[in-house]
Amino acid sequence: MNKNMRLSNSGETIVEVLICVALIAITITATYVSGVDTMHKIQSAKEKQNAVSLARKQIELIASDTDTAKPTSGTCLLLSSTISEGTSETCNTTIESIKYNISDTKKSSPANTYKIDISWNGSTGRNDVSMYYIRKN
Repeated sequence: MNKNMRLSNSGETIVEVLICVALIAITITATYVSGVDTMHKIQSAKEKQNAVSLARKQIELIASDTDTAKPTSGTCLLLSSTISEGTSETCNTTIESIKYNISDTKKSSPANTYKIDISWNGSTGRNDVSMYYIRKN
């Protein structure tokens, strides 16, 4: 009788094994979901960084406003001398397979104010960045 008790007490039951497998599955799933979310946030941050960089380059082109100004890689030649008040000019550029739409608008108030809008369809849907530049005479 003592021999039978020892055999019945040794090892894990199927219920214990299933609980262990379920806990491991939950842990792996949570880790995966967290990793995917982090990768999406990193991609979104890269896209926004590219857009801000594009906007800054456009501001530099508007600020230079000379006939010798040339667009650099990833910018469009939208100079303030070519934009009438209240109108805008647009162009597109692609960085890392994302198409960015660039729009420069010369505002009528306050005078010599330019609005640069960058928009794109990225990993988190439609996004945009806006910057303003005020030219001092």
